[in-house]
Amino acid sequence: MSLGYRTGQARNGREALDAIEQELPLAVLLDLRKPVMSGWGLLDALEKMPSLQRVPFIVISAYGFEWEAELVGATGYIGKPVELDAVEQVLRRSAIPAGHPEGPYATGGQQVTVGATAAAQWREYFLREQVRGSWTRMGLRAGDRVFQDPNVNVVMPNGGWAVFNDLDAGWTDGRLTLPIGWNCQKALFGSADHLPGERATAAQGFRHPVGPSVNGAWAQPRGSRLVPSVFLQVQRWLAHPYRTGKDVPQSVPWVLAAFAVSGDIL
Repeated sequence: MSLGYRTGQARNGREALDAIEQELPLAVLLDLRKPVMSGWGLLDALEKMPSLQRVPFIVISAYGFEWEAELVGATGYIGKPVELDAVEQVLRRSAIPAGHPEGPYATGGQQVTVGATAAAQWREYFLREQVRGSWTRMGLRAGDRVFQDPNVNVVMPNGGWAVFNDLDAGWTDGRLTLPIGWNCQKALFGSADHLPGERATAAQGFRHPVGPSVNGAWAQPRGSRLVPSVFLQVQRWLAHPYRTGKDVPQSVPWVLAAFAVSGDIL
């Protein structure tokens, strides 16, 4: 990698910690899943070093979750496979102090979502499909053309559309529901959404997982108005820009779990 920086490498968190203690870096690119000392262990150790409070730490991950970087207190995020222009952009912005014209900024905008749902049921078996389209325009800084939508975890074109489809088929008895679901997401990018000379990146690709889920509700306790329920979903990514089979296998599941209590408190 050649961006005009002098770089060093470490095979694990322990080697990285030793190198950082010897020479203070301008920035650290961090892979969380490393042997001996993981990225999480390295971050815990570095938090105890006052000299590193202003050094940006940028997470590199194949899982495609930008909130993962925020969760561990990192400054920035780069998805795998790593693009050189993405590294340059994140390094440039992560090293910029707050309040600088090219630093991080808050903004707002408009979003319009349209959709349709079709459902059919025969005895305990059901089929449901929901199709949605979402158009979003944010007040981005001059030169910025795309943004990360945290609600759907998709890189969106500013002033453009993304389409989503959810298909479920399964069995239910009213309290217990056992469906198999297929979901897909696709952001619709045009040539105007790319900078001059910039090529389309993997982050803009089509993605879709498939897998079973369990949704169940307990019987309402006697004398209580609350009905507790539980939801568990496990999906395998059939296609995902970060699960290419190189850094992370596509068989790594997407797991969701939730517990809810519904009803009137009073």
